[in-house]
Amino acid sequence: MKLNIMIAIIIWLFAPVAHAETVILEGQCRKTSDSGCTANNTGTYQAPAGKYIEPDSVTAGSVVSFNGKEPRCMDPVLDGRFSYTIPNTTATATFFTAFKAHVQVQSGSGLNNMQQVFKIKCEYKFRLGNLPR
Repeated sequence: MKLNIMIAIIIWLFAPVAHAETVILEGQCRKTSDSGCTANNTGTYQAPAGKYIEPDSVTAGSVVSFNGKEPRCMDPVLDGRFSYTIPNTTATATFFTAFKAHVQVQSGSGLNNMQQVFKIKCEYKFRLGNLPR
């Protein structure tokens, strides 16, 4: 009976109270030469205080909008570790509170579109849970 209660408490502690989230990461460059420009940006999302990102919920980035060539939304990389020691044990759980993702688009070379700003927007979806106290 005590073991069942302890298991129920542990499940309750770590049961996600999930909230679906969406974030847009952006990159841009201005073409100032005939060799073109490449917008390279590593965007970061930081979860709000008291929240963590459910690792299996983070989607690959999808292009929302761009102008230019070869748009890329790279896979997100989890970051920002929060460690929690389960009471009355030596077991530790690790939660991620941030992720980074690289976004890229190119202008193309040539004299066309000089001084134009080339942009990309990538959308990432994920769920947030409550960090244990």
